[in-house]
Amino acid sequence: MLRLAIGARSQLCPMAESFKLLVLVDQEQAFKQLDVPFLNRFEKQLVQPVDLLPPDRRSALAELDLWCRAVALEAACEVVPGGLAKQGALAALMLARPTASLEELQRCIFDMALPLAVFRSSSLQQMQRKEEEYFEVRRSMADALRYAQTLGTLCEVATSSPMAHMPPVRELADVGGTEIIPVAQLSGSQQLEDILEKFFLEAEADATKTRSLVLQLDALSSVSRLSLTRHCCTVARARHQAAPNAHVFLVQHRAGWSPEHGATGYTWQPELGWNSIFVDDLQGEGRETGEGSALVGQSLKDFLQLSVHDLQQKNRIPSLAQILLRRGSSCVARCVQPGVNLEFLAERLRAVKKALEELPAFRQAVEALAMLVLSQWTSSSGLHLHVKLAMQEMRFGSLRKSVWLSIERLQLSALTHALRWMDSDFNLRHVTQATPKALRLWLALVASSSQSAAQVMSAALRPGAALQGPAPVPNSGRFGPLECRCPFSARILTQCAAVASNVEERDPIRLQTLCTQIFGEEAMKAFKDFEDTDPGALLHDAVSIWAPIYPFLNFELMLKVYTLAFQNKAGSSPSQSPLELVVIFQSCKQLVQSVCSVLSLVESSFGEGEENEASLRILDSVHGSLPGSLVQAVGTLPATAEWVDRAQPHVQMLLFLGFTDDVLSMASAWYRLRLKLQFQSVLGEERVKDIPPISSAQELLTQDFWRSTVSSLRDMTRMSQEPAKSKEDQTAEAEVARAFCSGLALLEDLLRLPTALAALEASGLAEVVWSSVMQEDPTNFHLQRLPTECAKSLLRWLHLDPVSKVLKSTTLKSKTLRLYMNFLEDVLELDTCRDKDIAEVQTTRTCSPNLLRAAVRLRRSLCHYANSLVGSGVPPPAPAELQELLKRNKSAALFVAKAIRRRGGDLELCRLAIVHEGALPWFPLNPARLPNLSNDLPDPFVNLLPKLDETLKRYNALCSAAGLCASSPNDQAFKEAVARALPGVASGRRTAMVLGAITSRVLLNRQVAIEEGLRKLKEWTTESLNEETNVSRRSKQALVDRMFAGTLLPHVKDLAVEDPEKPSRKFLEQMASLLCLVLIDSQYASSWLEMVLTNPKEAKRLYWPTMPESDEAAVIGAMGYVGWYTCPRGHPYSVGECTRPMQLGRCPVVGCGAPIGGESHRNVEGVRTVNQETLTRKAQPGFIAATSDLLDETIVNQFNRQLNMRGLKSLRLVLHVALWVSLGGDQYGIAAEVIEPNSGANPRRAAEHLYKLICEEWLELLRRTRLPSRELCAWLHLSVLRAAETCLAQRKLTTESERLKYEQDFQVATEKAMFQGMGGDDRRRMDVGTDYTGAASAGFGHDWKELCDGWDNSVYDSMDTALPKVLWYGRAPVSMDEFEESFLARAEQRKRHPLLALVLKQKRRLSALKALPPLLAWHAVLFEAFEDFSLTREEARQLSNGEAITRLPEHLQAQGRQRLQSFCNAFNEAFPLVERLFECEANPFLLDGHVHLPGLMTEETPVIFSLPYVAPAGETEAPSLCTVQLANVLQGAQNELVEALEAVRGAADAAHGATLTAQTAPEALLASLDAWREEDLQKVLLPLLHEFRAESFVLEYDLDTGRERLEDALSRRLRGATRIQASACEISNAL
Repeated sequence: MLRLAIGARSQLCPMAESFKLLVLVDQEQAFKQLDVPFLNRFEKQLVQPVDLLPPDRRSALAELDLWCRAVALEAACEVVPGGLAKQGALAALMLARPTASLEELQRCIFDMALPLAVFRSSSLQQMQRKEEEYFEVRRSMADALRYAQTLGTLCEVATSSPMAHMPPVRELADVGGTEIIPVAQLSGSQQLEDILEKFFLEAEADATKTRSLVLQLDALSSVSRLSLTRHCCTVARARHQAAPNAHVFLVQHRAGWSPEHGATGYTWQPELGWNSIFVDDLQGEGRETGEGSALVGQSLKDFLQLSVHDLQQKNRIPSLAQILLRRGSSCVARCVQPGVNLEFLAERLRAVKKALEELPAFRQAVEALAMLVLSQWTSSSGLHLHVKLAMQEMRFGSLRKSVWLSIERLQLSALTHALRWMDSDFNLRHVTQATPKALRLWLALVASSSQSAAQVMSAALRPGAALQGPAPVPNSGRFGPLECRCPFSARILTQCAAVASNVEERDPIRLQTLCTQIFGEEAMKAFKDFEDTDPGALLHDAVSIWAPIYPFLNFELMLKVYTLAFQNKAGSSPSQSPLELVVIFQSCKQLVQSVCSVLSLVESSFGEGEENEASLRILDSVHGSLPGSLVQAVGTLPATAEWVDRAQPHVQMLLFLGFTDDVLSMASAWYRLRLKLQFQSVLGEERVKDIPPISSAQELLTQDFWRSTVSSLRDMTRMSQEPAKSKEDQTAEAEVARAFCSGLALLEDLLRLPTALAALEASGLAEVVWSSVMQEDPTNFHLQRLPTECAKSLLRWLHLDPVSKVLKSTTLKSKTLRLYMNFLEDVLELDTCRDKDIAEVQTTRTCSPNLLRAAVRLRRSLCHYANSLVGSGVPPPAPAELQELLKRNKSAALFVAKAIRRRGGDLELCRLAIVHEGALPWFPLNPARLPNLSNDLPDPFVNLLPKLDETLKRYNALCSAAGLCASSPNDQAFKEAVARALPGVASGRRTAMVLGAITSRVLLNRQVAIEEGLRKLKEWTTESLNEETNVSRRSKQALVDRMFAGTLLPHVKDLAVEDPEKPSRKFLEQMASLLCLVLIDSQYASSWLEMVLTNPKEAKRLYWPTMPESDEAAVIGAMGYVGWYTCPRGHPYSVGECTRPMQLGRCPVVGCGAPIGGESHRNVEGVRTVNQETLTRKAQPGFIAATSDLLDETIVNQFNRQLNMRGLKSLRLVLHVALWVSLGGDQYGIAAEVIEPNSGANPRRAAEHLYKLICEEWLELLRRTRLPSRELCAWLHLSVLRAAETCLAQRKLTTESERLKYEQDFQVATEKAMFQGMGGDDRRRMDVGTDYTGAASAGFGHDWKELCDGWDNSVYDSMDTALPKVLWYGRAPVSMDEFEESFLARAEQRKRHPLLALVLKQKRRLSALKALPPLLAWHAVLFEAFEDFSLTREEARQLSNGEAITRLPEHLQAQGRQRLQSFCNAFNEAFPLVERLFECEANPFLLDGHVHLPGLMTEETPVIFSLPYVAPAGETEAPSLCTVQLANVLQGAQNELVEALEAVRGAADAAHGATLTAQTAPEALLASLDAWREEDLQKVLLPLLHEFRAESFVLEYDLDTGRERLEDALSRRLRGATRIQASACEISNAL
């Protein structure tokens, strides 16, 4: 039984066994509309049209598919609506045409082809019949139906038009149209059948008449309705075969042909008995449909073949003038002017609309320019822009409609581009609001062929320009939006600038002729009339467009400056032509730069607001010469010395530019101000109230002025004119001398002015100054004597280029010969040594400056050779010329020996003499005269004795007596020797001194002793200890017992190996013994050293130097660069990499599990950021075993720890040796546990661990001190001895503050040992102890005195005796490296002298500051090259720096290339300073410390590496950050320098900051950086180091006074520095 249901009725029916129910349904309908349970009741089979195709037709299907694919490739679009991508459509076509040939099938496809496919495919075009051309038969619905009637009686018409486009029946009368039936309006299939039946019956009744019935299916009709309609038509047609003249057209209106429209998209479904045709648009000819009426009835082919520009020229589309009148407001609204409100916009729209209606010339100008834009949107090959636009962006209904909308869109865009260009800088105001003369000039310039704007062309060619919506109107104003006073001023200036660069002189007539050629005669007449009406209008715009931006200066002030500069250059007459104005503008550039730089400084210090009143008052006082008047006005300001220093370079440039005798007289006020401030800085403001008046700046170059000035200064300091006798008078005279020297140094700038040299030569001032210094005769200046530093300062002044040119008398005096030689060697930059220098030094006997210069060059070459010999295995050969000199000139050979001794000591002299005997035939030390040298280490114990004249003799006596007693026991002779060697020495001090001699001669060389002798020496030592009254006797006795027993360092014999990179066993034993002797010599009880050596249990309770604050601090230090946080429950954890969270996690503490971490650098809720000091603020006593380089760096960088790395490593080595000593005591187990916790108290393992640590510290000290191993031993011993005087055995270290003081004192001791002890008597005595100095003394014989420069001052009595000594004396020249090393080694010095510390530490960054001006100047070039250009990142990667320059106006390209070259050089030098581009990663563009982008920054480098860009949101690419981060680094260096200056000079002297951008004038930037401009550390500090150096055999600097004066001198030298802020506000939208 089977239940059948129809509607609401159902019943059971019987069925046959063979009954099957087949349900045919479309696959898409089944999947989307049928219920799943219903589908599941059936066995489903998928039947494709190709499955129904007979086998003999399948080859034809493949051939047809191949042809369709070829056509699709040609057309580059779908061939038919919905496409033929699937074989189902082609198979359905073949089923519908079972007997059709391949050509017939192709014809069917052609009939259904899209118009764009036919237009682009040559294969489809070949199928057209001449009388049935594709586009012609589809011009209207009637044409389409007429063509369709030739295909058959049933025809499907697919169209893009909506149903409303169907023409009325009357328009179809020619093709027999009788009725148009919308199928959707029918009640059902029965009604459709009745209509068809009636239609065919009527056709049969009149067979002679053609009849057409049109059935419409809308876009929403379902597939089933389409199938049902087709079925009804087919059945009706079959019943009425006698009506061949009856045609049924099924019109399908389908919106959206692309596949993404899903179910509503059209798919061609060929059916048996039906023909198909596609018609794009159904609108017929003559129908009006509004704005698109011009397209109705015209061939679509024309609009596909022609560009909009061609269509416009052929009047096939509405004119631009019509669109402008109708939709001009829309175009104007798309032109977005900067800073306008809605009220202004509404008024602007009304004004422009009125102008378009009333001014045909304006309308024609806009139309002509729009046509120019449209000409850029044509295509010589492929599709035109409006067709592409119709395909991609404007798909609305039919292709015809889309094309029309695209054409209209391009017309509006072209008009908008034209108006946007015309309205740049608010130019349209001259049409809507201006005077008739302004309008006349505006129209004349628009009509000029020279104004065919290249900017409009470039804008029209930008990607997406045709579809651009509202966009900013270009505005050229640098000081804000420019409302140009002169029409098209920006273009006029640009074109004139291109010509002005080739004009050599200012000839008004020639310039006017050139302008007439450029702009036309009518435009020039209009300009003259306009300039008469509004004078200065073009200058106003030129200043707004071209003037650089200076900090603190507004536009009104800049305009006044340029106006005055124009008057200064050209008088008060107005410019006759724009070109003349541009020529004058460019010629005033340097003058304006200097004036504005000075005024910018005036506003920064004396400004009262944004109105620039202070500068305006100065400019109001200008009369006559602008430079002179300005300098005179500035000289009357209540300025500070810092301000004057910053303004001086610009004032100097003003004097150069406007130099006349009148200018020099005006400049007198400026120089008088400078001198007054300089004298006040030396003598104090309370003393110096005023200085003698000056009528002209040249007066400063006379002797009389300086005599009267010094006399006035003496009066101010209340000194009489008589020679100074009292100490107070001598001090006051020294201050006056320093003021005189500092004032004379200010003349360096004045000497560069014209006529200055002549004035200086005529006055004889240089000769008098030379006599004052070199002849020691300053009486001409009312001075009795010159302090040494003043003499050095005057020598620098005398060697300025202008002064040296006029200095004729250069007589030298024997007593000042060494002073002059020192100056030449330290300060002057001399050439390399030449052959003639060697000949001159050897042959010349008359002293002269040239001889001394030659000697300095020769000495430098000899020192370089001597340094190469120190530590050499095979001595390098000397240059041939030096080799001959050394052989013939003994003084030269001794000079080399002095240099060797300075580097390597007496040991190196002896080593070279012995090891390289014969290889150095000129070497002055005779190896045959050297005694046997067996001891290879310096003897530190000699320095335990008092520093007396006979110290060495007494120490040798003690050593000899100890050796004699040890080898042949005679304690009586030993006791007598002790009494003779140490008379009057207290018993408390005597024990350590004698025991030191015993240790050196006996205990470290036990092979010379017998047991009885050792017992005698020990008994004497014990008795001497018992005589002492101090405490800790028991501990000291225990150490003495171990020293004599040889167990001071347990296991040292097994562990220590002879390796040049490891400390020797003897050194370790020396150091251990020295520590014990320091303790024995100490009068303090229970010191930290005593606890470590003898009582490690108690030492664990004390604070240990060089240790981290705690175990936690050790962990934190070992982890390096991490950030610390606490979870919501307070447990600490760290984040690596950039130290900020990037992922989520859980607290690892057992039982916690709270959420930690975060995302995108944001913490989860409850997590707190903590400072490392918060975690480690509580210091922990005892020894902390954890060590690492990162941990040591952490300790050194702690603010309160006064240790540098060298001091830390040396102190820790001493500490480890002391711990090793404790391993041999009674508490060896406790000591081992301290050294290696949880190691089982194994002394052997603890000793191995200590030896390993000591070796690591030894290697680090070798690297950091750059000393040979032997000299490192000596330095460590001297450090311990110096520390013994202040801290080593004198403190218990029970508090953290005691530990900090202990570390600071030890640090000072190490530096004194390095920079005073290593070159002094203490070090030399240590070599005597091992016989090297004595051996060298014996080997040199009579030359020893000369080697040591041991002559008295009598040699300076005559030139004959002084010259040979001065030429070859062994002075070490000033060395920046040595000074830097000595200064930075002490943390307390960094705190006391912050400016000097910063300059030394940041020397690379400070010297790179000169890269900031070219960097910002290049940014300005890029912003001009890409002005109003929407540069994409991909384009920035493809475009090179050199190609960016080609986008500049032609007259700016040469300057652009210069700036690019300067930028590349500066970038390649400074960019390695940028360690990180992103916070989280290192700089990826550095390779081995050099720029690698890849390769250096060059012209060929992509512009993305130099164009700055920071994304406002999202990710910023690394290349675009290169110059941004470099600017940050450089401005940071400058601002740190200013902060250090403020710390030195006080907050009252804090400099105002300046905001700098790419538009800031480079000169203004250099003004901010002037304190460091073109100066490196060497040039700044070397003269100061020379001036404050205390001369001696070795290079020594006073640790307090010298550095204080260096700090003060450096602060005066750099006091003009200004805090800066390089703004990137213009950068953010560059990409």
